[in-house]
Order: sequence, then C-alpha cells, then structure tokens
Amino acid sequence: MPFDLTPMEFDNDVFARDTMYRLIQEQGVLDFVETGTYVGGTTLAVQTRFPLLNVWTIETNPQFYTISAHRFVGTP
Repeated sequence: MPFDLTPMEFDNDVFARDTMYRLIQEQGVLDFVETGTYVGGTTLAVQTRFPLLNVWTIETNPQFYTISAHRFVGTP
C-alpha cells in the first residue's frame, strides 16, 4: 500500500496544533524540534506561522527525507 504523501500539519490533530502554538507563544520558545518529518507538513506550517523561530526537523526514512529535502531546498 503506497504512502499518502499529502502534507498534513500535526497529522490534522487540531488539539496538538493549537496546544503547540499556544506553548510556543506563551513560553517564548526559540527552537522547535520535530522528529519524524514525514513530508514536511508540520515543518512548513510552523515555519510559516513563526518565521523567527528556529525550526529543526529529523527524518530517518530515506524516502521521506528525500521528499522533504527537495521541498525545503533554499530554506535555512
């Protein structure tokens, strides 16, 4: 069965998204580390919403890494 490569912010988990965004704002978070990039949906959403935040992401699956690496070419 093929993977669904549709980018999803926080796996469409609204509670997780809202909680994370609230914590980032309330706690003055400077760095966001995501483990399991998949295809970069959450990474892109966090970078877009918090442009001054350092966003780090880690992906061990070679297929997903390649997709994400191409998606974020030129992104610091």
